[in-house]
Amino acid sequence: QFNGTSDVGGPWIPATGARTIRIHSMGATKVFNPAYDQSDLGNLASTAAPKTILRDFGFGSSTGQVFIGGTLVPVTSWSDTFITVDVPTAGHGSEPSMGTHSSDTTTGH
Repeated sequence: QFNGTSDVGGPWIPATGARTIRIHSMGATKVFNPAYDQSDLGNLASTAAPKTILRDFGFGSSTGQVFIGGTLVPVTSWSDTFITVDVPTAGHGSEPSMGTHSSDTTTGH
């Protein structure tokens, strides 16, 4: 989500003006359980694992780093749910890509 003078959904960032983006975490999300074993179904003696489990895809509470196109960008705010960064002007022909890093050991992120 782009949060500037006008909200425009998607990955588009204007060449001039406000260049701030807010990144939303997926939070608690159901995912396939690697411990699920379909052969346990119907076996009343088994303690079958559920097919899906919740995984927390939050960013954690410790401020980490955000890279766009390999460039470290300034983080203006960080929470488990949202990260807000100022996007630098990209060089001619560059293709931005994004990754985050946090060493939050209290939540495992």
